[in-house]
Amino acid sequence: MKNNTLTIILALACFSLSAQVDKTAITTDFMNGAVSAAKHNSLKKHFSPNLVLTWPDGSNWPDGNDGSLEQFWPFYTGHHKRYKTRFPTLEVRELGNETYVFFVWEATVNENEQHPEWIGTTAVGPGAYRILWEDDKIKHIYFYVDFKSREAQHEAASKK
Repeated sequence: MKNNTLTIILALACFSLSAQVDKTAITTDFMNGAVSAAKHNSLKKHFSPNLVLTWPDGSNWPDGNDGSLEQFWPFYTGHHKRYKTRFPTLEVRELGNETYVFFVWEATVNENEQHPEWIGTTAVGPGAYRILWEDDKIKHIYFYVDFKSREAQHEAASKK
């Protein structure tokens, strides 16, 4: 009887551990999803339908209301069409219910309706994400990057 009980307890413990997600791997896939569409379908299930993204200026879009993920997803999945992106340096660290991403971001413009003269120009700079998880889903993403520096690099390169 004791062996059966112990076996059941161990089986339940293993089952609960297998139900946990690898937040570091999912965060890395999120970063690499901006580079290509290969992981998009398998990745979407790890995002909250009420996703919040906080931009460097402090604004939130999407704002976490119903349908926020559906607003964000086309923007995210279309990134690799608008930019050829590389991360020469990419570090992901997990701390409890948060993952942190530190990277060097190299982006070459493929298309830009507002600034067609930027097409083909490349900007390089540091960036970071702080990603908050709710159970096994990404709930809130804080994005830290210097967009003004990036835009200035594209502008300068377009004048060469």
